[in-house]
Amino acid sequence: MTEFVQNITLGEIATFVVFIGGLYLGVKQLKKELKEAITLMLKEQFDSIDKKFSSDDNRIKALEDQSVFLFKAISLLLEDDLAILEHLRTSNNTGKMAEQEDEVHKFLTEVKVGK
Repeated sequence: MTEFVQNITLGEIATFVVFIGGLYLGVKQLKKELKEAITLMLKEQFDSIDKKFSSDDNRIKALEDQSVFLFKAISLLLEDDLAILEHLRTSNNTGKMAEQEDEVHKFLTEVKVGK
């Protein structure tokens, strides 16, 4: 063993140190690139998820708007039915029929305008 140690030259030691240093720098660079790649991959995944959430949010808002519109339309139809029934029952309630007709025109105008 001592012969082996005695036969090691300064150039071999320097080569070994340079090799270890290069290996250290290579591992450090690889670690840095791996970290950047993982960060980029996670950012892309989060961006994709954000787009999906945004799309879902827009769809939910559209469904809510449609639900409100349908509720208003059904309410209006029921009020029309009540006015007709009252008119048929009393044969004299044309004022209520005229008011309901105005409400229907107002609703249809709002739908055409897109309010």
